[in-house]
Amino acid sequence: RLFVLKNRSLFIPTGTKEWNRIVENLKRDIDSTASNLQAQNIKYLFVIHPLIEECKKEAYEVNWKPVLANPNYQKLDMLHEFSNNGILKTPEKIYWEKDRHFNNTGYRLMGKTIADYLLENEMVPCKDHY
Repeated sequence: RLFVLKNRSLFIPTGTKEWNRIVENLKRDIDSTASNLQAQNIKYLFVIHPLIEECKKEAYEVNWKPVLANPNYQKLDMLHEFSNNGILKTPEKIYWEKDRHFNNTGYRLMGKTIADYLLENEMVPCKDHY
């Protein structure tokens, strides 16, 4: 994974002490952000989206279960969504061939999934969905 910390990039191998420390800090920051927004009555949706390698394994490198189990904010697990709509069978269709980012199809799918979630859960004011 590539993390950007204080304006510098740093590659950290999965499973190391440094990796685990950064992941724990990330989870703490997610919870803290959600609490701060909730205190201001601001709705918060945390979206977890997989890398192509995670789609192929059908599992995240990071254990997101504690974040997903937190009842204090809403979560959208894109790996679960991709599993539900069959994308995991051919994840190459939604990622660029030479890097780990979504291609146009992938971003369109993720955007639509997030928009549908926001509308279905009344997280945005909207009289008509489309």
